[in-house]
Amino acid sequence: MEFNLRHEDYGETRRHAQALREYTREESLPWSDLIVGRAEWLADQAEDPGRADLAARRDALVTDITAADFAWLLRGL
Repeated sequence: MEFNLRHEDYGETRRHAQALREYTREESLPWSDLIVGRAEWLADQAEDPGRADLAARRDALVTDITAADFAWLLRGL
């Protein structure tokens, strides 16, 4: 996902995010939920920065990432 984000391939970013979501569906993992949420937010923000839901989603991500002590995921938000 990170590779695709850096190369502005947002369709592939979303495809990989969905694949991880599907893979962990039976046993959801907090870290994978954060990775997926961040990737989807970054792709959405890059493609449509005027989306009304972006600010609230970003705030929720920052809160969750900070609580999980995964500060490195804050990069780019």
